Amino acid sequence: MNRSAECCNQGEHCDSTGISSSIDRGDSPGITIGTGLGDATDITFSIDRGDSPGITSGTGLGDATGITFRADQGDSPGITTSSSLGDATGITLSADQGDSPGITSSSSLGDATGITLSADQGDSPGITSSSSLGDATGITLSADQGDSPGITSSTALSHSTRKPTKIRVSAKKPFRSRNGLLLTLSYTRRQSCLALSIISYKGSAQHG
Repeated sequence: MNRSAECCNQGEHCDSTGISSSIDRGDSPGITIGTGLGDATDITFSIDRGDSPGITSGTGLGDATGITFRADQGDSPGITTSSSLGDATGITLSADQGDSPGITSSSSLGDATGITLSADQGDSPGITSSSSLGDATGITLSADQGDSPGITSSTALSHSTRKPTKIRVSAKKPFRSRNGLLLTLSYTRRQSCLALSIISYKGSAQHG
């Protein structure tokens, strides 16, 4: 009797078809056991086998070609040392060498040509001093010179003492124009002004 049958006879579950039992039957094809079988191809073990080609060891092997050691080897060609070697050509020292040509010293040498000193030299031509020299021509002083012609003062002059002229119109004799229109002026006590009444007249010029 095979093992599968024995498992079934003992009341155990048998493995499914294509599934082996949990008993270790060894490594699967292509998979090695956990025991170290050595390094894989092209992979070296962790033991130091030396530096790779072109890579030097961590031990100082000296400076690379064209690179000097950190010790001071002096200045590079064309570069002077940090010690002061004086002023560069055409550059004067920070000590005062005097004014440049055409530039005067900070000391006052007087006013420039056409520029007067800050001291008051008087008024410019055509400009009067700040002192009051009177009113300009045609401009009166701020003092009241009276009212302009035809303009009364703001002071109340009261009403005129002359009584207004009353216009009396005779109602018996109306005005008659040449064009046949009868013009009359009607006035009542209730009206505050004269009202012009035009009455058309139908007739000939003989009635005028």
